[in-house]
Amino acid sequence: MDKFDFEYKGLQFRCIVENDDYMRAPFLEYDGHGDIRESYNYYGRPEKNPGEVIIYSNRGCHWIYDFAGAVAKAKRENWGSKNCHPGMSKGERAATAARDDMQYCQDWLEGDRWYSRIEVFRIDNDGEKVGESEFLSGVENGYSGDCEDFLRDCAAQLAAELHAQSRKNWRKALHEARQRKYWACRDIQTIGA
Repeated sequence: MDKFDFEYKGLQFRCIVENDDYMRAPFLEYDGHGDIRESYNYYGRPEKNPGEVIIYSNRGCHWIYDFAGAVAKAKRENWGSKNCHPGMSKGERAATAARDDMQYCQDWLEGDRWYSRIEVFRIDNDGEKVGESEFLSGVENGYSGDCEDFLRDCAAQLAAELHAQSRKNWRKALHEARQRKYWACRDIQTIGA
């Protein structure tokens, strides 16, 4: 479990980050990835077809990425990636996107990327929790800097929701107090007063 404090519109918030054990691997959970199959072979390397790459092995279990199939899928579905630039041909873009996808899946299998569940709540000057919490699951996390930035952006969005809700509650309480005061000065009994 990890946590960090941050400020949003002059208020202090805390974000608690935990592993999200309910999410499966991204290539099993979402579309837009190349095909990956598992192969069990305790005696040497597994059999693989041309165009396939072993991206992870652990105790006789091998994960094999169909790179040739991913390039064809990337061409067909017009994939892109952060490493593609405008001067590339469609085939070069597809190969680059498939290579980046293969690296992404490999990072996930090696444990360099994972999904997290975050909880955000306001804190006072002593660091104690004030009010309610907001939760978000399935947030991508990992050892790269872009994952940390994404995590902080998600926490800021949850803080914005908490801030908006607290302002709404404050306005509602203020309206009710004004109504009670208005009717109280007229000596009229109101419900709940």
